[in-house]
Amino acid sequence: MPPLVFVVDGDTRTPILLKGTQPLTGAKFDVRAAAEGVAAFRFVEQNKPDLIVLSAELPGKLSWQEMVRGFRKAGVRAPVILVTQNKDLATGEALDLGVRDVLHKPLTGPVLRESLRSALADVQYRKIVPPASPAPKEVRRGMPAGLSEVDVLYAIGKSVTSLTDLEEILHRVVEAAVFLTSAEQGFLMLLDEESQELILRAAKNISDQVGRTLRLRTSDGIAGQVVKTGKPILLGGEQQTKIKTSFLVRSALYVPLKTTGRVIGVLSVDNQRSARAFTERNQRFLSAAADYAAIAIENSRLLQGQRDRAAALEIAYRELEETDALKTHMIQNLSHELRTPLVFIKGYVDMLETGALMDVPAEVRDGLKTVQRRINDLVKIVENTVALSQPARETIVTEDVVLGELIQAAVDKRMADAEKAGIVMVVDLPPTPIHVLADQRQAGQVLGNLLDNAVKFSPNGGLITVAAQALDRQLAEVQVSDSGVGIPADKVDKVFERFFQVDGSATRRYGGTGLGLAAAREIIQAHGGDLSVVSKPGRGSVFRFTLYLADAAPKISAFQTA
Repeated sequence: MPPLVFVVDGDTRTPILLKGTQPLTGAKFDVRAAAEGVAAFRFVEQNKPDLIVLSAELPGKLSWQEMVRGFRKAGVRAPVILVTQNKDLATGEALDLGVRDVLHKPLTGPVLRESLRSALADVQYRKIVPPASPAPKEVRRGMPAGLSEVDVLYAIGKSVTSLTDLEEILHRVVEAAVFLTSAEQGFLMLLDEESQELILRAAKNISDQVGRTLRLRTSDGIAGQVVKTGKPILLGGEQQTKIKTSFLVRSALYVPLKTTGRVIGVLSVDNQRSARAFTERNQRFLSAAADYAAIAIENSRLLQGQRDRAAALEIAYRELEETDALKTHMIQNLSHELRTPLVFIKGYVDMLETGALMDVPAEVRDGLKTVQRRINDLVKIVENTVALSQPARETIVTEDVVLGELIQAAVDKRMADAEKAGIVMVVDLPPTPIHVLADQRQAGQVLGNLLDNAVKFSPNGGLITVAAQALDRQLAEVQVSDSGVGIPADKVDKVFERFFQVDGSATRRYGGTGLGLAAAREIIQAHGGDLSVVSKPGRGSVFRFTLYLADAAPKISAFQTA
């Protein structure tokens, strides 16, 4: 009969998905379902399903924890796969209660397929290999009707390679080894590379006293010889053989566990009471079981290594987050501390340069203008650093802004520098004012960064145009174009990265920190718009950004910060 898979879930889509996944698993199984706990207990008691798929969100008073405990109390040993909509469900708690796997909804075919494959392999193994060992005098002679050693090996292979817990893998292999060979007892030892000793890791029907002391040196003994030669050893006869002090056997079979060309352990079965010798057929099947074990052990170790690396990466990521938060806090504090004295110095220099404070000779006034430009450069660096040191979405405060006034104010501030460089600046605005929803200070900073770049990269006699238009009923677009040096095609996508310079050499012609465009894009994206560029080397660049129209305010509430 095919295995019976019982689904306990109020969501009717779950059993349908299981039935649809059946062809993907390569196995046949029947699916039955119940929507709540009481009906589920009744069905389980009467039908003893082979596998239970249980929802963590059941209608009624019973929790999934109570359901699992109830199944175990009723003697149901079927594997349980827990499905849940709760991303925060404690997987550790579920595994401690004996749940085999935890899957999160919405369930997908590939994930469900792998979980079912693994669980059904476990079901098949449990059907073939009994969970309890017979007493020595009741040792099984031959396979159950309809089964062969190949069937058992197939079940063992699917079972152990579907497991990830190393101790469970080793226990399964020894259990199967005893079953396959009709041995009285068996054990599996793994090699400790450092001490060069074989250490007992799993055993069947061996006394606790022997198990606690069973450590064998590879320098001598039968097990050590198997490790050295990498070949099985078969012992048998009426005479007893001493494996270890007080541990005598009449017949024994040792096979090596190999992976990547080296021996990592020994799998052994023996008879202490019976003089029945093991056969070469037993040896072949035990070697096959050992091969499965070696593969599963290696997979388990690799998985554990991945888990350890993932845990280390998670710790490192948390530390980086903490470091990043500390760095952000330091940058914000430092930037704010710099901004105050810079504003004070700028104001004082402005008053000196205009003569508002005192009469200043013409030659001194020229020097003050140079100081003004350098202070303005420092103020821009501080503003861009502040903009990038914290999420822009958390700092913008939007209001109704007349776009033309914002543009004209930004252009007026840079007109003197443009004229000095022989650059013509033109503003092209529609006759009807465009109202946008923006943070006036930060949107002005974006325009300033784009205009500063346009002035810096335009040649003498160049042209800079700033235009604005309403694209539709939601968006307005601002366009800043220049006739400057342009950007190479392979670097256009990188100009918005922090600290990126088109010419990053120590002898570059144009200065700058590489923060202006990065800050501009983050500010615009925080407004719900986008900033892009089209450029041709030697022919200039066109930067475009969008802002929402003021009457589209309800449509951008998701990213407004008041």
